Amino acid sequence: ARAERPCMHPARLITNELIPYASSAVDLSNALKSLARGDSHNEKLYENILKPCLLHRTSIRANSHTTAGHHPKPCTVEVQFHEHGRFHVPDFFSAIGRLLSSASLSSRRLNTAQRIELLAAHAKLCKLSAPLVQARAPTTVQILWTENNRLDTRIALGSSLAWVKDRELFQMARAVRRQTLADLWSSALATPTPMQRVFPASNNGAFGSCWGDCAEANTLAALWRSVQSGTPLGTLAFNVASLNAVHERSGQSACDVILSCSNPNPDHLFSVLKHANALRPMCRNCLHLKDALSARIVDFAIVESHVTAQNSIHREDRHIQASREVALA
Repeated sequence: ARAERPCMHPARLITNELIPYASSAVDLSNALKSLARGDSHNEKLYENILKPCLLHRTSIRANSHTTAGHHPKPCTVEVQFHEHGRFHVPDFFSAIGRLLSSASLSSRRLNTAQRIELLAAHAKLCKLSAPLVQARAPTTVQILWTENNRLDTRIALGSSLAWVKDRELFQMARAVRRQTLADLWSSALATPTPMQRVFPASNNGAFGSCWGDCAEANTLAALWRSVQSGTPLGTLAFNVASLNAVHERSGQSACDVILSCSNPNPDHLFSVLKHANALRPMCRNCLHLKDALSARIVDFAIVESHVTAQNSIHREDRHIQASREVALA
């Protein structure tokens, strides 16, 4: 059971309770502790991943119990993440995604503008907190939700695995995320991956080519029953660097523009995202997994690529139609 929190817009939860403290490891740790309170799984993540990572300035905590002569393995924590009862978290940003996914639960289903704001706030928090754990910010952040079910208010937030200097520790953390997928859908994880087939130079395990790199490694696992049963789902992903890049003329990033809107509407928000080149469609690996599982997932980055300034008035109709097509597939 989780403690009741004051009703707050999910994006404001991040911008008010976390982002102001993201310049200090101590302050952010205290803010995360407060946000985790009341959810036993988030409390477990805080004590074993978030707090130690901020204390020791690393995004992947090395296990202290290591056999002599062997490289330390990542410290992983097993928690429930929506439909996954034994979800393994090996890194700081995966823990952040799980914490925010549960902290953002509300009695009302998020609309399109609210999802965009929430994902933008998640991206900003990742960008600001990365130096505190001596990592590059994740390349992408992603949100997954159920379509056509107004009673299901769950969302799953995830991020790509953040690069760290300790290459071996990074690869072992990636292996943990890959294993989460393999435990669910081992036969669907093609080797070499679709990305490696297209970019053979990536066969050496370069970032962005392997199973476990993408944000979907976390979010699809979190809603795996819905994925497997063919429940219509929606997804949206942003490039963290593009979203947070400061525009020379305005002096603001796309993320700042989105989060400062007093009365946001999808037309304006998607226009900002397109101008910043921040929308990111599913990669070949994720599309392969989606097709192999016959999953019904609407990628709204793709839907938006077909919405121009001239026909943006029909955006909501396009979104509804895309959801219906997936539901009827």
